Amino acid sequence: MGYIMCGIAAIIGDITPEDKTNIQNMVSAQLHRGPDGNNIFEANKAFLGHARLKIIDLSDRAEQPMKSNNNRYIITFNGEIYNYIELKNQLKISYKFKTTSDTEVLLAAWEVWGEKCLDYISGMYAFCIYDTQEEKTFMARDPMGQKPLYYTIHNNRLILSSEVKAILSTGIKSIPNTKVWHRYITTATYDDTSETYFKNIDQLLPGECATFDIKNGFKKKRYYRLSEKYNLSKDDFNESVIKVKESIIKACDIHMRSDVPIALMLSGGIDSSAMLAALHMANKLSNVSCFSVDFGKDFTEEPWIKAAAQHYGSKYYIDTFTEEDFKASITQTIWHLEGPAGGLMNCAFIKVMDRALRTNTPVLLDGSGGDECFGGYKNHHNLYLGGELKNNTLSSEKALKEYMQVWGVNEGYARKAAEFELSNINSLYTSIDGTVPVKNEALNKIFLDQKLLPSAFNGNTGDILKDSMIQYLQGSKIPRNMRMMDRISMAYGIELRLPFLDTQLVELGLNLPSSFYFHNGYTKGIIREAFKGVMPDDVRLSTKRSIQAPQGLWLRKDPMRKYVYDLINSDSFKDRGIFNSKTCNSLFENFCKGKFSNSFFVWQWINVEEWFRTFIDNDANNIKHNLNI
Repeated sequence: MGYIMCGIAAIIGDITPEDKTNIQNMVSAQLHRGPDGNNIFEANKAFLGHARLKIIDLSDRAEQPMKSNNNRYIITFNGEIYNYIELKNQLKISYKFKTTSDTEVLLAAWEVWGEKCLDYISGMYAFCIYDTQEEKTFMARDPMGQKPLYYTIHNNRLILSSEVKAILSTGIKSIPNTKVWHRYITTATYDDTSETYFKNIDQLLPGECATFDIKNGFKKKRYYRLSEKYNLSKDDFNESVIKVKESIIKACDIHMRSDVPIALMLSGGIDSSAMLAALHMANKLSNVSCFSVDFGKDFTEEPWIKAAAQHYGSKYYIDTFTEEDFKASITQTIWHLEGPAGGLMNCAFIKVMDRALRTNTPVLLDGSGGDECFGGYKNHHNLYLGGELKNNTLSSEKALKEYMQVWGVNEGYARKAAEFELSNINSLYTSIDGTVPVKNEALNKIFLDQKLLPSAFNGNTGDILKDSMIQYLQGSKIPRNMRMMDRISMAYGIELRLPFLDTQLVELGLNLPSSFYFHNGYTKGIIREAFKGVMPDDVRLSTKRSIQAPQGLWLRKDPMRKYVYDLINSDSFKDRGIFNSKTCNSLFENFCKGKFSNSFFVWQWINVEEWFRTFIDNDANNIKHNLNI
């Protein structure tokens, strides 16, 4: 076996003598992603670099950049090919393997199948393969965007890497992309376009691949579009329960391929608890500890975490993230994220990563994707109920009663929530709880009047619920979460694995009849049914807990209140030309008095100012990036 998580870098095209130093700088800028070694490959018109994190195959022969047997192809690869054992058995007839790494399997797959290798591999990946004979480059990013791939075209050269800061280290100027920042600030939507927070630096979208050579330039295309996989299942509920259960077990099982310790990020919710149950049923749970984070005794999921972990005899550890932790780490966090943090919980993940590092546990499993694949959000439940009521189907009355019972609301509330969701399905301005997260009155007019950058929308099935789920999976929520989770985990050199984003499992979830998601009135009802009798019922039947972090509470009191006040009254904040400091002060005063329940607009001020201070006011290459607090 051989999994390698790392940082990749390349400069290809009309390279200059300075590019040898540039590629070294790019690798050095990403050593936190791969602290176990680094190498550079040099060709006539290409430099490829790699920073390696060893997980299984520790031998030098598995180092990257790696050459194919015929010495024609060179690969630099970040990620994991989970089905590499099965692929190796197919390929060994035509390819003589020299290592036990999945990198070589990917390289062999390219040599045998070319671009069609993307139809065979299953995993999370971003890779670049250089053809030394034709002097052409191929690169690809996995279907759900679990691994990043950034690039720019500069002076007839393709410069690509796992992180933007590596591109900046080549001398590319750090300039804010006002179109992306405008979209984030005015609509609270972000990470859903190919453009990044940095002008002239783009990213491959989930499921995209690209080619580059000097003659033909840069050309990209979408090789995997989730909407094209939509084919509604004809299985009945009981048949689907069996398939969902088997698929989750299979996905968790294959994600356990490792010779180093693995832990599980346990939130106390249904997804991570389902992973525990699946690992138990696959006989892979021995010596798997559970790591969690909370915000003190009033904001903890310990009862559910304890119930899930102790049910299977697993050790669990809960570390607390405090206001002081936030203040001590926010600059370094933004440096690693290279964009906004989604919320306080994203910042708090550093506690889990630090626990993994201190306990020598270099691999973590996480349940991200379960909500998006199996109807885990209340707004999607509202959307489903709205469709049932609108169509006045035979099952609409049943769906209404189950909704009222599970969520503990009356009929009037349920109907209003469903109607609201249907009427606002295409709105960019509401959050999943129906509140407006932005305060555009705080913006200076010159910034507010910019043209809105469109999203790379992904849903066109004709079913509004399915389209919303597809947009969450490939367009917005998952790509956004993956940026943050990849960057925080790799800041510590920790490999993060996400079984629910296995493409076969994602496609299975997408093609279920919508009523299966909300069986008996519960979100993710089919998962709850699948693990009935295996998972403790107080976890299995608990409703989704939307308040996971005390973000609003913290922002209303010191020391965070003073931190925000000082930030919005700083000279740098006033001089940005984005926000009106006087209006921000008035809004913040009303927020602290409890007049607004949604704190996201305050969170935006923090993220914008901290990002600009880090990447525009200062030299980002000199930012201290040690997140240990």
